[in-house]
Amino acid sequence: MSVAIEETRIIKECQRGNVDAFSILIERYKDRVYSLVYQLIGDHNSADDVTQETFIRAYRGLKNFQGKSSFYTWVYRIAVNCSYRYLRKNMSFLRKTTNEIDPAVYMDDRLKGRFSSNSPYANVELKETMEILSRAIDKLPVKHKMALVMYEFQGLSIQDIAEIMKTSPGTIKSRLHHARMKVRNSMSQVLSSGRTQSKDISVQTN
Repeated sequence: MSVAIEETRIIKECQRGNVDAFSILIERYKDRVYSLVYQLIGDHNSADDVTQETFIRAYRGLKNFQGKSSFYTWVYRIAVNCSYRYLRKNMSFLRKTTNEIDPAVYMDDRLKGRFSSNSPYANVELKETMEILSRAIDKLPVKHKMALVMYEFQGLSIQDIAEIMKTSPGTIKSRLHHARMKVRNSMSQVLSSGRTQSKDISVQTN
C-alpha cells in the first residue's frame, strides 16, 4: 500500500470520528509543522502553542477536507494561518535561528571578501553577520517573511508555497525577490558601515 493510499484511508477514518487515526497524522507531521511554526515565530513556547492550535483546527476542519491537495499541504496552510494570526496579534517578530541560511547569499562580492581571510576575528564577524541576517529577516513584512522561511528553511517548492498561501506562483516569486533584496540591502548598510564588534575589538587591540 502506497503512503498516499494509506493516508487517504487514515483521513477517512478521521472523518468518521476515529481520534486514534488522527493521532497517526499528528505523529507523522508534528515535527515538520513545529519546525515551520518555530522558524516563523522564533519562540519555543509560543511555537508549541501554535502547533497545538494547528492540529486542533485541522481535526475540527478535517470533515471539510476534500483531498484536492495533499494533507501535508493542507495542514501547512493551517499552520501558516495560525502563525500569521499570532504574529499579527503580537505585533513583533520574535527571534529565530538562521543557521541554515548562508549569509553569503545576501552579500555583494566586496562584503564576501571580509570572511575569506584567516583573520582571528573572522568567526566573530560571521556570528555577528548571522545576527544581522536574523534581524533583517525579522523586519520583513509578514507575507514576505513567510515565503522566504518556507522556501529557504523548509525547502518547499514555489508551487507548494503558492498553494499554502493561496496565491499564484508568480506572486510567491515576487515576494521572494523583494524579500531577498530587502535583506541584502539591510545587511549591506550595516556591514558596509564597519560598525561591528570585531572591528571595535581590532581597534582596541592595535
